[in-house]
Amino acid sequence: MRVLVTGASGFVGVNLVEALLARGHEVVAMSLDAYPGPGRVTEIRGDTTDTVRVEREMREHRIEALWHGAAITAGAEREKREASRVVEVNLLATVRALEAAARAGVRRFVYPSSSAVYGFTAFDGTGPVAEDAPLRPMNLYGITKVAAEAAVLRLAPALGLETCAGRINAVFGPWERDTGLRDTLSPHLQLAELWKSGKEAVLARGAERDWVYAPDVAEAFVAMLEAKTVPPIAMNISMDRLWPPEIMARALPGLKWRYAEAGEASNLGYGGPIDRPRRPLPPPPVLGKLGWSPAHTPEAACADYARWLREVDRRRATM
Repeated sequence: MRVLVTGASGFVGVNLVEALLARGHEVVAMSLDAYPGPGRVTEIRGDTTDTVRVEREMREHRIEALWHGAAITAGAEREKREASRVVEVNLLATVRALEAAARAGVRRFVYPSSSAVYGFTAFDGTGPVAEDAPLRPMNLYGITKVAAEAAVLRLAPALGLETCAGRINAVFGPWERDTGLRDTLSPHLQLAELWKSGKEAVLARGAERDWVYAPDVAEAFVAMLEAKTVPPIAMNISMDRLWPPEIMARALPGLKWRYAEAGEASNLGYGGPIDRPRRPLPPPPVLGKLGWSPAHTPEAACADYARWLREVDRRRATM
């Protein structure tokens, strides 16, 4: 299968490209930055708001499936500075890419959405948050994801494309880095940076999330891309288990860490409120029917990520 991956230099994008290549698929990787991962891909440097370019590349490479991951994960300050750009990239460019895919004869459009669509719902009340829970985004990023996801699921069938969306929960893992497009990096990466600099990590209490490992997220999207048929719905991609970043702290040998004292602030950002518990977002049975379940426990994921970080440092030291 020939797959176009936009946002391919983002860390979920790189993990997806790796997973697709491992399955023998042909990948066209499009992004603003150079693709940093291994493997043989057709690399395209370009802006996905250039719809004419996107459509031309799909036609020239005879793309069969599109995973449209190009997005800006804006924090509060970027919202104020670049609101129209965030909406253009996250929403308008998505709709235009969908229309271009239909014109280019693409068969399937898989959209990476986000648990940010739930917003306040994920922190209010108790019990799991299923896909039919109220969508109450708390920031512009979540608002654009709600709108883009709804537009894709509404328009794709009418345009003759098979489609589904995966709501990525709090994600961490290999290839995450500051690309300038994600304003809140995972606490796991923040812990790794403190570890490398020899600084102490001060963790917040009550900051449990059902973080999910990036390679597991990639496999969920591979399942959506490879499936014989997919339902035109949004599906949670999650670990379905709340767990603390302490597990990652313990996986980094020699990291100095502790929990914050009463009245003391953590030196990690968590991407959401930590004064109330986060509700779990379980993946739906339909995702299991597509052949996916997370392959890593939190402990196994953190151990694997720590190994990957050490290997990256080893390679850099020998260059």
